Amino acid sequence: MSDQIPPAHRASRNSDLPVTIIRPSAGWKFPDLKELLAHHELMSFLVQRNIKVRYRQTVLGWAWAIIQPLATMAIMTFVFGRIIGIATYQTPYWLFALTGVVLWMFINQSVSATATSLINNSQLIEKVYLPRLAIPTATIVASLVDLAISMVMLLLAILISGLGLSPRMLLMPLIVLTTALMCTGLGSALAAISVRYRDVVYLVPFGLQLWFFATPIAYPLSLVPENWRPLMAANPATGLCEIFRWAMLGTNSDFWQYVPISMMSLAVVLFCGLLVFRRMERSFADVI
Repeated sequence: MSDQIPPAHRASRNSDLPVTIIRPSAGWKFPDLKELLAHHELMSFLVQRNIKVRYRQTVLGWAWAIIQPLATMAIMTFVFGRIIGIATYQTPYWLFALTGVVLWMFINQSVSATATSLINNSQLIEKVYLPRLAIPTATIVASLVDLAISMVMLLLAILISGLGLSPRMLLMPLIVLTTALMCTGLGSALAAISVRYRDVVYLVPFGLQLWFFATPIAYPLSLVPENWRPLMAANPATGLCEIFRWAMLGTNSDFWQYVPISMMSLAVVLFCGLLVFRRMERSFADVI
């Protein structure tokens, strides 16, 4: 027979428990990164879940992280390397294209998946309190796994081509981290806006296609007229792609003078994207 606890005793016992009051954010504030770090176990769970879901019920599984960039590289080599005949100096065009595609695949996958991450996790947002930024961040971290697989394939391709490895490649973690930060800022803003305006779901694929051609992936920046290069550098992916190629292939380019422009644009994208996310997150549970 279970003991019956009088209501007065239950109230007294409950009053001894810690109480956490959650208030919606107000105004334009930066996200609380300490809260995000405090929920690292939740982040780990979301990352593992995203990785498992991505290739669930697929035959090839992780091989898609290699097949996609290789297939894209083959098409670009045929169209831009053979038919159009774009010159890439001493670097074979197929390797030039593959290097750009590997980084772009990560950007494309991260931004497109992050833009719909809140909508896809609507039940979690409605029922459980968690740092909302954990959802898009976990999506980008999960995309790093595919990038790591593609990077191994790219390193093997560089060795096969005879270029060999270089100390410049030690900059890869910094370049990848910077790219992930850009994707976090842009993807978080798109995710927040898509909660209220579902048009974003349809605009993101189209915008990524335009972004691809506005970034020197299929062509070197040296082919762009000099008076247009500052405008190209305003695209943060331009500086990242050029630095990535230089680190992996040692390509000669005069892009260094435009790197500050790209880095400033990247900082603006990250800062404004997180501000927009923080501003709109208080209404996620009501609108989604």
